[in-house]
Amino acid sequence: MEMMKKAAELADEMISTVGWLLNRASSSSKLYDISDAKGLTAEVSVSIQGAKPGEVVVLLGHSLRNFSARAVNGNDVFERGSKVVIVDSGANVVYVKSFVDAEIDSRRQVDYE
Repeated sequence: MEMMKKAAELADEMISTVGWLLNRASSSSKLYDISDAKGLTAEVSVSIQGAKPGEVVVLLGHSLRNFSARAVNGNDVFERGSKVVIVDSGANVVYVKSFVDAEIDSRRQVDYE
């Protein structure tokens, strides 16, 4: 009878420890949504050919994420390894434009006077 009691106490302790670990892990990690990728630089992993979607890899938080990708301008072609900027996102896809075009846009000065 004493052994059964010790086994039950050990099982309770293990369950408590596992619960604590799971709680700790879930509170310290953030799940990222596809919309969080907007504005980030990505690398093309599967070429984007005009209207044909491809795939990009982006560092989101502390992990690399893959997203289906389409060019904002339907005529653009991005080969594997190209740098792009994610400018928008849909339900399961991100929309990208050339990294060079994004640099030019950010340098453009607009005078409102």
